[in-house]
Amino acid sequence: MCNADPQQMAWMEQTVRQFLDEGRMFTAYDVTIETRDREGVQMRHKDVRGACHEIQVLQDAVDFGYDDPNTGQPVGWSKSQVSMGNGWAFVYHPSNVDPNGYQPRQTHSPASAQASTSISAATGPSISTTPPTDSGSMGTPNSDGTYNTDYRNRLMVPTKYLRDAGLSPGDECIVVADKQNKLLLLTGDDSNLDGTVRITTQRVERNGDLRLSSTTLKQGEFDDDKFVIENTDQNGTACVVVKS
Repeated sequence: MCNADPQQMAWMEQTVRQFLDEGRMFTAYDVTIETRDREGVQMRHKDVRGACHEIQVLQDAVDFGYDDPNTGQPVGWSKSQVSMGNGWAFVYHPSNVDPNGYQPRQTHSPASAQASTSISAATGPSISTTPPTDSGSMGTPNSDGTYNTDYRNRLMVPTKYLRDAGLSPGDECIVVADKQNKLLLLTGDDSNLDGTVRITTQRVERNGDLRLSSTTLKQGEFDDDKFVIENTDQNGTACVVVKS
């Protein structure tokens, strides 16, 4: 059951995305400690522990994998119960990593955390200290109908476009590039798409959305940081089109 308020959930989701981007093993307690250190707030773990396990991106990572920010390829994630000496805890970890190698992180005081609001280059990519709220990102269109990327330069393709292309949660989505026209096409079947190059295959997330990594977007050779997302029919194949 979720006992966290919306702001706490947003902060914790930011932390979870950070840990997933870094490919590090973590527990719900790590999420609580990192979040309250970074934000300089008081959060009791017992109050938000259950909420951490309910974070959608974390559930999606375990079910469908999570895109490596460096390669754009999905990495499998698992949730394993591990002995902590004085009890058991669920550890989230890349599927090819032994969870018994998990080392609990050290706690820090909120005062010291306020002095540093991002992760250093030595430990992973930096992140902003507030959840991304720009219009056009996280699946919300700009006033002109275009979409922007999120704080990791990934483009969320909303459910409605994928659904209209016949793609449901858990389906394999093929991403192909039409370089002549500077388009990316998302489809469940690329056999009839002439003049295209397959880039990658991703699973549609549990909530029906899909995020295209910065690496995947580069394959479209786009000239702008705003994207148009629409549905089309290519040679009888229903597709989602992404273009700038």
